[in-house]
Amino acid sequence: MLITPFNKSASTSLSQRAGFTLIELLCVIAVIAILASLLMVGTNAVRRMADNTETTSRLRQCGIGMFNYAADHHGNVPSNGLIGADGTDRSGPGRRWPDKVAPYMGLNPPYLIANKDWKTYQPYRCVSQDDFIEQQNLTGPNAVFGLNEYFSLEYEGVPGEKGWRKFSDAIDPATTPLLVTLSAYDENGSLIGSGHVANPRGGPSPLARKYGWSQRTNGTGPAPTLNGAYGILYIDGHVGVVSNSWPFSAINAGMDFHPKKDVSITPAE
Repeated sequence: MLITPFNKSASTSLSQRAGFTLIELLCVIAVIAILASLLMVGTNAVRRMADNTETTSRLRQCGIGMFNYAADHHGNVPSNGLIGADGTDRSGPGRRWPDKVAPYMGLNPPYLIANKDWKTYQPYRCVSQDDFIEQQNLTGPNAVFGLNEYFSLEYEGVPGEKGWRKFSDAIDPATTPLLVTLSAYDENGSLIGSGHVANPRGGPSPLARKYGWSQRTNGTGPAPTLNGAYGILYIDGHVGVVSNSWPFSAINAGMDFHPKKDVSITPAE
């Protein structure tokens, strides 16, 4: 019977190769890190796409509600309040545009909902605002899509005014915003006052500073809530997602927002 002698050196060599070397471990860790980063980038891209899709869907639904409202109200855009003949602001419950449009979207008007929570105004705002609104437990119309301020108020007997605007007032419906995304927070994530009216004359929302904007800002200005892009519902009913630090022609005049492209005519012709 042939007995093979024990080879101590061979056993030692095998035991030394039983683990990974430091270089091999570092290579494995580097590969895992690269794959994780690629997965994160892909996940973020998918989430951004989903946010854009959901927000544009909400804008379209609000637009459908507005057009249906207009069909029952002589072509008038649902406004954000009422100015009395004495010039006083008579805005109040039921006067905001979501309250007027909700029934035409198959929803209960927010002002009639007894126990309001952060979801009360969810159908009327950008999806990117939902987490912040929930964390802050905000139950009001914070960050609701901003109605173009040139359509925002209806007038009752004010000398020289003919009443609130109609969709037919827009000379270029495809380029005139009706609703735009607003933000409830600034570039630092701090709460700011915003909701249901878009004032383009003071520039964009402070959130725009997060994406390189360095000029004047305005708490109720359009906000790049879609990762630096603005969601816009135009008068003709189409929705655009515009990636630009400020996609409008003027910072203070708001010419793009005026239905007649003439800011000397305000608020109604």
